[in-house]
Amino acid sequence: MNYLNKSASIELSFKEFLLQRNPSQKFADKYIAYLSSGLVKSITKEISKVTDIFLVTDLNDLNSIYLKVKANSNNVRLHNVYSGAISAYIKFLSGKELRKRVLPKKSEDTNT
Repeated sequence: MNYLNKSASIELSFKEFLLQRNPSQKFADKYIAYLSSGLVKSITKEISKVTDIFLVTDLNDLNSIYLKVKANSNNVRLHNVYSGAISAYIKFLSGKELRKRVLPKKSEDTNT
């Protein structure tokens, strides 16, 4: 399997993993976009010598990428969206579950 197919396959599996937590396609697409950002790509290349984080499967490398991204001022300014996406990806690779999103129940009484 070539690198592009491997990356696309892992990305699709990760997207399915995200949709288990939150069934919104928009939510999953945002996480994929965060992981494809210039910030994440440059730090990924610096640490693991590839630009696509979906080709990184070594948890030590991913933790190093996570820590470096977490300390970046752009990540902090944007309320840790990039490091949060990396954390979710690490949980996906290590077989841990994401916390389920709790949706408020709609009232059965529509008059209120």
